[in-house]
Amino acid sequence: MTEVNTNFFYKNNSENYILESNDKFLLWLEKRSKEQGYNPIMNNKDLQSFINDLTIGYENRYSEVYFDYIENILDSDPIKIPKKLDCIQIMDLIKYVYNLALLNCDYREDISMDKIEIMHKIDLKLREILLQLTALSILYSKNTSPERGYLRTKKFIEEFNEYVPNLNLSTIEIDKIMNMDYIDDFNSKIIQKNINLGGK
Repeated sequence: MTEVNTNFFYKNNSENYILESNDKFLLWLEKRSKEQGYNPIMNNKDLQSFINDLTIGYENRYSEVYFDYIENILDSDPIKIPKKLDCIQIMDLIKYVYNLALLNCDYREDISMDKIEIMHKIDLKLREILLQLTALSILYSKNTSPERGYLRTKKFIEEFNEYVPNLNLSTIEIDKIMNMDYIDDFNSKIIQKNINLGGK
């Protein structure tokens, strides 16, 4: 990605993963509260911490050193690329995120039975929204390059869809964001790296 494209990439970051300024999210949450009496298990500060912790967790799971290693191997002998490196294991990452309850959505004991089903459905939707916003947070992190942020985000979505039951996170938004700035050479390199990282 050229310097111009990189600047354009970050300039167009809407920062929707910052909840206090995400009006669409705040209105959605307010509407659930007013119309259905929904009360999230965590306040907005803790919900933001959930996003931040997962972002940091994935920057450690697929670190810059990890990508340096992969890219150096690719430049010399692709056949020698190991299928897995000594990166943070997914279950260790889940334990690292202290708000595990939000991932399982299996923790409501303080409400009557007639509301449990309604609340649980909203919990699941909230979880999906926060994880999709986490994907954007990982993608736009300035602790890395857009290329590596994209690959890291793809792994996040792939692994959480595999780990969390009934979760179906989408790559449509991040693909659309990246395709806005693609050049043919960059597109080709990203596809090849994704294949070698075990992407689908």
